[in-house]
Amino acid sequence: MVRRGIHPGIAACLLGSVPLRMDPGTGGVLDHTRQRHQSELLSPDAVSLRADRPAGTSPLSGSGCGGDSALPLDDRISGGTPARSAYAGRSTDRLGSPGRMVARRLCTTSNRVACRCANLFGGGSMKYFRLLGAFLRVSIMGELAYRVNFFWQLVQSLLSLVISLVGLGVIFSYTDTLGGWRPDEILALVGVYFLIGGMIGLVIQPGMEQFIESVRDGTLDFTLTKPEDAQLIVSIKRVEIWRLIDIGLGLAVLATALIRLGEKVGGWQAGMFILMLIAGAVIIYSFFLILATLSFWFVRVENILVIFQSMYEAGRWPVSLYPGWLRYGLTFIIPVAFATTVPAEALTGRLTWETILGGVVLAVVLLTVSRVFWRVGLRHYSGTSA
Repeated sequence: MVRRGIHPGIAACLLGSVPLRMDPGTGGVLDHTRQRHQSELLSPDAVSLRADRPAGTSPLSGSGCGGDSALPLDDRISGGTPARSAYAGRSTDRLGSPGRMVARRLCTTSNRVACRCANLFGGGSMKYFRLLGAFLRVSIMGELAYRVNFFWQLVQSLLSLVISLVGLGVIFSYTDTLGGWRPDEILALVGVYFLIGGMIGLVIQPGMEQFIESVRDGTLDFTLTKPEDAQLIVSIKRVEIWRLIDIGLGLAVLATALIRLGEKVGGWQAGMFILMLIAGAVIIYSFFLILATLSFWFVRVENILVIFQSMYEAGRWPVSLYPGWLRYGLTFIIPVAFATTVPAEALTGRLTWETILGGVVLAVVLLTVSRVFWRVGLRHYSGTSA
């Protein structure tokens, strides 16, 4: 069996590890190792997996092969006895030393099969903007295959903006103010309307529509298995990059309105505008999430989103123009006023402390309620694998 070119010591190890006969005996092939009347499946000189080996005894002792096992297996087997004294003082840099293989561990707990020491994309938790950037890159690569959509969205956005400006021009050709709002202030409101509408169409509404569809066909199962929070993923998973046109037009109209307003806008008003803009975006997102979460109980929820989109059209005008009952509905039931009118009021100096406090509190409350409602809905989701 010993061929030319094989070291005699290695050949002796191989011959010592192969049993000369295999006799199942009375207990079968895998009988207890203490029954010496039968042959073991592997010779004791091979790797020993027994749990009753004395501590400090090498599994290859007496074989003449060096007496070192490739890997320490005792602490990986239930009931195993640690055998570390045989390697005490031995350098881990030595080739073939078990310390070289096990010196660097990902985790300190040895009885785990796997643990989450390393996070997605390397150290640290996955942040919102990094994950949003990843989905944005994927969306860009997908949308660039249909570049005609860019021009179609550009035409739609410009047409909507022209209709709004022409309507304002017609109205202010008969009056100087509209519900106490001057033309430049209404122009700022139109800019906010396009800005928030662009944010909704960019990430909020597409993500919620895809989430509703995934609940219906059961593909939400794949999202729930991801390492990140499921609500975060469904909120930003789908990005309509062409709606950046609406955001750009809204910023352009808003900048034009600020230039026309001149020195009437100070640092305090700009800060309150940013605060109310963030609060309005949070309110709209929370409201969308609550509506979309209803898909865990109902089948056709996207129709409600269409109704909300129609109600949002009322935000291009100051909420003070509408009757009392409609003003109340657009403020608290369908909070369009906090998304458009309130930020514009911050720029025009109409904002009060009560409105600021109410907007911030409403944003926090709705965000909390939407999160709790989302978790309740998840418990009612069965999925296709249930």
